[in-house]
Amino acid sequence: RISQANTQIQQGLAASSRVFRVLDVMPEVREVKDPVTLESFRDSIVFDGVSFGYESNRTILNDINLRIGVGEVVALVGPSGAGKSTIADLVPRFYDSTEGKVTIDGIDLRKARVASLRNLMGIVTQETILFNDTVRNNIAYGRTDASMDDVVLAATAANIHDFITTLPKGYDTLIGERGVRLSGGERQRIAIARAILKNPPILILDEATSSLDTESEMLVQEALGRLMEGRTSLVIAHRLSTVRRADRIVVVKDGKIVEVGTHQSLLSNEGTYKRLYDLQFKDMSGETYPDTSKKPVLSHSVAVKRPAEDAEQKVDVRKPKHVTGGKRSSNKDMAVLELTSSDLMHRLDEDKRARAELAALEQLTVAMQSSLNLQQILNEAVKIVRKKFSYLNIAVLLLQDDGSLRIAAHEGYKDLDIPRAESKLASKGGITWQALKACKPVVVRDTASEPLYVGSREKLKSEIAVPLRVKKRLVGVLDVEKEGRGSLGRRDVRLLRLIASRIALAAENARLYQEKERLAVTDDLTGIYNYRLFRERLVQEVKRARKEKSRLSLLMLDVDDFKRHNDMFGHLGGDQLLRELAVLLRSNVRKRGLVTRYGGDEFMIILPQCNKEKALLVGERVRKAVEEYSGLEDGPPGSKFTISVGVATYPADASDGEELVGKADKALYRAKQGGKNRVST
Repeated sequence: RISQANTQIQQGLAASSRVFRVLDVMPEVREVKDPVTLESFRDSIVFDGVSFGYESNRTILNDINLRIGVGEVVALVGPSGAGKSTIADLVPRFYDSTEGKVTIDGIDLRKARVASLRNLMGIVTQETILFNDTVRNNIAYGRTDASMDDVVLAATAANIHDFITTLPKGYDTLIGERGVRLSGGERQRIAIARAILKNPPILILDEATSSLDTESEMLVQEALGRLMEGRTSLVIAHRLSTVRRADRIVVVKDGKIVEVGTHQSLLSNEGTYKRLYDLQFKDMSGETYPDTSKKPVLSHSVAVKRPAEDAEQKVDVRKPKHVTGGKRSSNKDMAVLELTSSDLMHRLDEDKRARAELAALEQLTVAMQSSLNLQQILNEAVKIVRKKFSYLNIAVLLLQDDGSLRIAAHEGYKDLDIPRAESKLASKGGITWQALKACKPVVVRDTASEPLYVGSREKLKSEIAVPLRVKKRLVGVLDVEKEGRGSLGRRDVRLLRLIASRIALAAENARLYQEKERLAVTDDLTGIYNYRLFRERLVQEVKRARKEKSRLSLLMLDVDDFKRHNDMFGHLGGDQLLRELAVLLRSNVRKRGLVTRYGGDEFMIILPQCNKEKALLVGERVRKAVEEYSGLEDGPPGSKFTISVGVATYPADASDGEELVGKADKALYRAKQGGKNRVST
């Protein structure tokens, strides 16, 4: 026993020696005598000629001059090792600058009380610091006065409350050292909840989503959006998709600030930011994505009258005019102008007025991304059109919940007046071409891949990236007059409704289009998954159905010979069809649904709380909707193109997710064997 005690004493002495060496280290950051206590943050954070180096012979930052106003969101962007994190570390005074000074409200940080300075700040970094304690205590760390209600509210705002309630002891569950029992996304959301509970006026984010999977990143980004509301924020971004909405973007390279501006102005400068942007958003084919950062780009299709002999001439996007050339302009001769913000900037780079119009398009794009309220988006559209495109008359076609078609019209400087527009454009025979003659239809589309297009109707038929049958109908819709036809036929109205529904859904589901591999998912929106996450979600949905004693259906859709007939879908490919399926599913089912692509021409759809009879009906609707979208209702001449759907239901056909997939696959095989365009169980 004496020997064991002596061993323990020797081990303790060795450990205590190390502990005392650490405790005896004098901090490099020290307070001055009688420091100033910072009670609040009212004006600005200023870097005045700041230089810094971790070692005396090596400078990391060189002459940084930057002012961050109260309530402003500033993003720091640049290559690795440029000094972004070092700039952020100077604000809470983790280090002191070697030259120059950093001030808050005019007070040099070296003269401020460190505790009061850091009390003004909330910091969320890539590496979250958590303790082997309960969830509640980790969230309330630093706020011993926080009540349980305060903790729950913070967790809810951080999108972590629902997960916490599934833990064995809820908020009293131990999470392990450094949160080892949690995923990366869950740890980050707890850190965000901690920052929300602290409620600081200054926020520092060191790319809190860079190492997360897509689903966790979506939840964390949404929580960060709530956290940043009304706060002065300094965001360090490695992914440029996270900085588009910053008030200013500061580009740092080799320890210096080389560019400052908004996302759009920096792209037009052809500098470091543009180079980084192109590197991040190049796809496998080597082409850069449009100016969206994987978000939807607003696109307009504007019908303007043009004579046939002038069809190849550029259309002046600033003010479309009737070009008669000494002859009377024909209504049948027209051009369709596809405008996207990136194309407009590239084509009209030197035109100042085009830049102003581009800014208007960008404003409307932001409005679409920030709101799911279609009426608000339309009102915003009217404001912008009235301000920047006052020479245009627009008509936006909307599909209502009851299936009726409504037209929201805007004429010149007049406000949006749906009843007046409906009375003006309505007639006994429905919507007539003569009535449409009063408006130029503007279609807000969710396809950002189509190029800037100027040309005649004949050229449109041969080149525009839409299916052949849709092409013909689209020209009919956009043309203001057509000989021999006084009103729209049933097929025209059906196509018009399809276009109208896609307009509404493009706005309503704006958040669906923010990511390439897996799109946003909530309980009331259709979600697109990659195959691996889809299978994981299928297992979760089966467990939920078992717990709730409800039904769950799985649809398998096979587009036979899809690769050979890929052009039938407007050269959009399988990924675009996947998005179309999500939109069509949303418009036809009006329920939560999840879709994935698991082969070159095969797709799977989960329908929670759906029995076999409803699933069969949904399968038939989706199949017909795909046919109508692709223009293949009768099939292309000489093709063997078929669309088949297999349906399996839990618990009637299977007891778990894997068995459900197998049964749906067998049902799909029977549908394919049964002939063209079949649905089978």
